Amino acid sequence: MSERALLSLIACCAVPLLLLWGQQSFAETPPHLWRGVLFYACAGLVFLALTGSLKAAQPIVAPFQRLLARLLQSPAAQAAMARLGHRPRRTLLLLGSVAAAYTLLQLLPTRAPNAGYLDAVLLWLASAGLYAAAFWPSAGSALVLRPALSATRVRCALAEHGAELAVLSALTLLGAALRFWQLGAIPDIVSGDEGLVSRMALNAAANPPSPFMTQVNYGTLGLLLMGLPMRWGGTDPMHARMVCALAGALSVPATYLMARAMFTPLIGLVAAILVAVNHVHLHFSRLNVAGAPLDTLFAPLALWLLYRGIKSGRALDFALSGIVIGMHLYFYTGARLIIVVVVAFAALLMLLDRKHAVRHAGHFAALAGGLAIVGAPMALWWWTHPEDFNVRMNQIGIVQSGWLAGAAQMTGRSIPALLWQQVSDCLLMFTYYPASAFYLGSMPLLDQLTAAVFVLGVAYSLWHTREPRFLLLNLWLLASVLGAAALTNPAISVYRVLVVLPAVATLAALGAVKLIQVVRLRARLDRRVGLAAAVAFAGVVALINVSYYFTQLVPGCGFEDSYTRLASRLGAYLRTVDPAYRAYLYGAGRFAYGIHPSVDFLSGGLPIQNLEEYGKTSTTGPPPPALPDGGRGSIFLFMPDRRQELAAVEARYPGGTTRELTDCGSVVMLIYTLPPAG
Repeated sequence: MSERALLSLIACCAVPLLLLWGQQSFAETPPHLWRGVLFYACAGLVFLALTGSLKAAQPIVAPFQRLLARLLQSPAAQAAMARLGHRPRRTLLLLGSVAAAYTLLQLLPTRAPNAGYLDAVLLWLASAGLYAAAFWPSAGSALVLRPALSATRVRCALAEHGAELAVLSALTLLGAALRFWQLGAIPDIVSGDEGLVSRMALNAAANPPSPFMTQVNYGTLGLLLMGLPMRWGGTDPMHARMVCALAGALSVPATYLMARAMFTPLIGLVAAILVAVNHVHLHFSRLNVAGAPLDTLFAPLALWLLYRGIKSGRALDFALSGIVIGMHLYFYTGARLIIVVVVAFAALLMLLDRKHAVRHAGHFAALAGGLAIVGAPMALWWWTHPEDFNVRMNQIGIVQSGWLAGAAQMTGRSIPALLWQQVSDCLLMFTYYPASAFYLGSMPLLDQLTAAVFVLGVAYSLWHTREPRFLLLNLWLLASVLGAAALTNPAISVYRVLVVLPAVATLAALGAVKLIQVVRLRARLDRRVGLAAAVAFAGVVALINVSYYFTQLVPGCGFEDSYTRLASRLGAYLRTVDPAYRAYLYGAGRFAYGIHPSVDFLSGGLPIQNLEEYGKTSTTGPPPPALPDGGRGSIFLFMPDRRQELAAVEARYPGGTTRELTDCGSVVMLIYTLPPAG
């Protein structure tokens, strides 16, 4: 496809879109007349250009061109106009991308909450697509893809990289199998937060909100995608966890791409398997309680593209990196950390290698432009709703929540001393502190073997910080440590900074491979011995992590606290009950309905009423309240220490059945079921 044909195709697509947006501007309440007129005028001009009608207007346009030439007397302006003149395709596509993004920003504030957002999403995707196309290295995609997909090129690629691709495919399948196997049953406990997130996702799929906003830590676009499997396949733990499991599996090849680009295929493969089998990442890929697997998918992809751009000097890689970071914003909070990493990387690159940084200044501008185009709607949300955008950080941040000032006053320690304690705790969260939040595991993020070589990798990386690849990894690790230090309890919150796991895995793989290389060279061993040692290292790490998770942690009763486990067992039981039943809970002082959203999620919203008064001090008090509908079935739920009240209810409402709900071999709840009358 020639450049002229490509421009004509883009223009043909632009005409109906401009007309549609113009009509939409008129139809809104209140109508945006000037915006509608502008879109109609642009559509008309593009249409006239397509039909060749603008050629006759050259005598009219020429005076304005001469006036513009006089105004642009400065060398910088003339140089910019010259560059635009040499790249008309890029100029047109960039202007189209900016126009689409600007239109979206104008559209969102006027959109009614229940009006639907399909056109807005298409406009958003169009702005990203136009921006990426502006940096495409050829006038037509066919000119690039045709030789790349030719049979000869494919055969050559398979001959050169076939074994590597086969191993990576096997690792990706391993990562998927470890995450999707018995996904709904392992873990068989749904925590309150997982129930809350799952209900948020289900609501987003049932009544889609604006995809360009946040709810708690999540972007609503991410919640919508999490809710679709439940909407289509069923409201149960397996479908609630599918998106996180998929993202966790895809994190394996994403980590490989980044580590391979920075180092070697062997280091890439070792890093990929460390992510595939890591017990913490495996666990949170099998839950819908945190978006960490989404972070470990987007972050390495973005930084892989950035580093590939540094190596190759291709503007397209930088632009795609910015687009990926921008899209990451609509899923989970790790994107904010990656933005900090990229900004710090560009600034330090300027200090450490000014010549290199200046050469890539335009490329970093391309990255910033991609981030701005794709992230503009989320930036608008942040600007107009800062409290909603930062709600979780305001709740758990050491400064925002008041924890730092309170701890200083309570302990008598200075604020610098407390800050250093936070940082020192974070430095040990990878190798020492157990990953306990939403996990209650006894092992830290890294097993002992991986932790040992991770220390070697960090030492090697710090020593070579001036190199861009090591600078990028070190900044990523440092930003995660400081980000965790900003939390009230960083030692147990490693799941909040799983965004750094690809970097940690890469550094551990680097330390392991370098150690093996040193030993092999000193002992004058064959390269195959070194490869076998790397395979053995990866195999032992896989055995340790997978065995720990599936044979020690999950089968035991250590996962989650007793009341969370009770809530999950109760919700799973109520799911088997006819939705027409009404449930009454006798659990005053120990367990009350409403504190664990997992009950709502698992039961499908079965109504439950807390009955706290009766029997609080004696069993001779008034009888329980009359049923709201004598014809409906009822379920009475009792904590084990309230058996006397169970006897009173059985006497007042005879004809029911009693059963015990157990967990870990102990009775956790007594259930009396009264069937419907008649």
